[in-house]
Amino acid sequence: MTTEVKTAFAFPGAGVDPCGYEKPFYKRYESLMRPYLTKASEFALYDFVASVENNSFHDLDERNSQIFAYAYSHAAAMVYLRSHITPSCVAGYSLGVYAALSVSGVFLYETGLQIIAKGV
Repeated sequence: MTTEVKTAFAFPGAGVDPCGYEKPFYKRYESLMRPYLTKASEFALYDFVASVENNSFHDLDERNSQIFAYAYSHAAAMVYLRSHITPSCVAGYSLGVYAALSVSGVFLYETGLQIIAKGV
């Protein structure tokens, strides 16, 4: 009997609290993740890299919390994709649908930032 391993990426919705592993994960994969957080920082006019490094997520207002959740989710998925871990499916709850759409290639990462930053 052959056991095929399947992987799914599930992205959180708005209002999900950080789990506490954001900084260590980011530090380990900073070279891959930083460009996504930097681009999101430009949209939000807020330094998300510093937010990760200082664990200051609770200081984010609702809009920036949503932008950060999208950016971090997308960046984390890129780490797995670059490690050749390809999902069989992707899903998102609420705001997480935007990360699912961008990671699966339906639209560009920047398009998701524009949608969330405008509050559409």
